[in-house]
Amino acid sequence: MSTHPTVRLGEVCRPRQWTTLSKKDMVNDGFAVYGANGKIGFATEFTHAKPTLLIGCRGSCGSVHITEAFSYANGNAMALDDLDESIADLRYLYHYFLHRGFRDVITGTSQPQIIQQHLRQVEIPLPPLEEQRRIAAILDKASTIKRQSAQAFALAETLCLARLEQLLDMNKDLLVGQRLEELCVPGAPITYGILQPGPDLDGGVPYVRPSEIKNSQVDLERLKRTSPEIAQKYSKSQLRQGDILLTIVGTIGETAIVPAELEGGNITQSSARIRIDTNLANPLYIYYFLKAQHVNRQIERDRLGVAVERLNLHHVRDIEILCLPRCFQEKFTAEADSMKQLSSRHLRLANHANSLLGSFSNSLLGSSQGP
Repeated sequence: MSTHPTVRLGEVCRPRQWTTLSKKDMVNDGFAVYGANGKIGFATEFTHAKPTLLIGCRGSCGSVHITEAFSYANGNAMALDDLDESIADLRYLYHYFLHRGFRDVITGTSQPQIIQQHLRQVEIPLPPLEEQRRIAAILDKASTIKRQSAQAFALAETLCLARLEQLLDMNKDLLVGQRLEELCVPGAPITYGILQPGPDLDGGVPYVRPSEIKNSQVDLERLKRTSPEIAQKYSKSQLRQGDILLTIVGTIGETAIVPAELEGGNITQSSARIRIDTNLANPLYIYYFLKAQHVNRQIERDRLGVAVERLNLHHVRDIEILCLPRCFQEKFTAEADSMKQLSSRHLRLANHANSLLGSFSNSLLGSSQGP
C-alpha cells in the first residue's frame, strides 16, 4: 500500500461526460475528437483547450487517455475537468490509473459502464507535486522505450513479409497449393476457443482475445484469466508455444505466434488456433504466408457480417497456402530469423521496459489496485 496521503478523485477534479458526437457530426479535419478508444475523428468545436485526462466510461470501460490541446471529449469517456494542478500532476494521474485499473468501479455486465458518482469516490495517493512529476518522468521514459521497441519489431515484420512476397513472385512455377488444415498436426485441427470465460480470476488460466493481438504480438500484460474448470472444457483449444493465432471476429486477420509464457493457455471463440505439422511445412513460413496478399484476398472474399465482421472456421481451414519447396521455406525462415534478430535487442528492451513499468508502478505508485 502507498504511504502517501490519499484523496478522493472528486476532491482534485470534476469528472464530466460531454455531449456525444456521432460519426455524422464529425468532419474531415478540425479539432481532434477523443473517445474511450483514443482519437476517433475531428469536430468543428472543442471542449478542452488544455490536455485533459479521459477515462473510458462506456464500451472500453477503464481505458485511460490524455487528449492533445484543443480537443473534443466525446460522451463515452469521462473527462477529468478542472484538475487542481497545484496538488495533482496530469501525467502522474495517467500512470496511476493505468496501474490501478477500474474493475471495482465498473458496473453492469451486458453493458459495462463507469458512472460519475463511483469515479469521484476513487482514492488516489498524492505525494508532493515534485515527487509526482519525478515518478511520471520515469514512467514516461519506460513507456517510450516500450513504444520504440514495438516499432522496431513491426519494421522487422514488414521486411520479412516483403521478402516472402518477393520469393513467391520469383518462384511461381514451384508453388504447390494446399489447404491450411492439411498442414496441421494430426489430432490438432484448426479450432476456436472459450465461448464464455466468466469473471477474470487471479491465478486462473490466461486466454487471448483479439484485442490483445496487436502488431503480431500477444500483449501479455492485458490478458484475462478464466477458471481451470472452464479452461478444461476447452482443452481442444489449449495453446502450445509456437502455435499460430488468427483473429476471426471483429478485427479479422491479425496473427501472432504463441510465446512460451502462454503454454497451456487458451483463446476465445473470436480467434483460431493453428498448429502446423513441422514434417509438412515450416511454421514460421506459414505464419508469414498468412499475412501475404494471397491470403488477404481470400479473407476479403470470405468475410461475413456488417456490424461485427467474422470469418467462419471452415473458411480458415480452407485457406489456400502456396507452399514453396521445403529448402526455400528453410532459406526464407533463416533470413526472417536474421531480420528479427535486428529487433531482438529492442524486444529485450521492451521486456525490460515492461518490467520497469511494473516494478516502478508498484514501488512508486503503490501496490494498491482496483480489486
